[in-house]
Amino acid sequence: MQNWQKDRNYRKYIHTDGAVACIITVDGVDVEVDAEIYAAYSRADRRERYQAEREKDKIVPLNRLEEDMTAFAEVESTEDAALRGILAGQLSEAISLLTTEEQDMLRALYAENMTEREYAKTIGLSQKGVNKRKAKALEKLKKILVLKPSGFREP
Repeated sequence: MQNWQKDRNYRKYIHTDGAVACIITVDGVDVEVDAEIYAAYSRADRRERYQAEREKDKIVPLNRLEEDMTAFAEVESTEDAALRGILAGQLSEAISLLTTEEQDMLRALYAENMTEREYAKTIGLSQKGVNKRKAKALEKLKKILVLKPSGFREP
């Protein structure tokens, strides 16, 4: 903030008769302006210098800004979190209406990331048999979610 006066492009000038002239230099040309315009211009300049002084110590490297923006972009909104919670509850309730075998199969395939072939070996079935059972279980789950009137979405 020091020595800002020497860099500014506005000043007051006192004529020999005692009258005060307000001067703003625009593109190297001194322009005399009203006191009101001069005051507004000087306030804007002061505000700009103040902001620059405040921001001086807050310079953030570009790579950190990119990291911060990435983290910000990944933040889930409150509405999305609430919706996800409601849907998870509905899905959990719908899954509880499936048979134990269907629940075990879906847990193995989706929660434990087993392949159909790996799951088929553990229960002594063919991969094609597991695929058919999975399709039937998912179709059953879909019907429960669409048709169940208590809190589930309607078609």
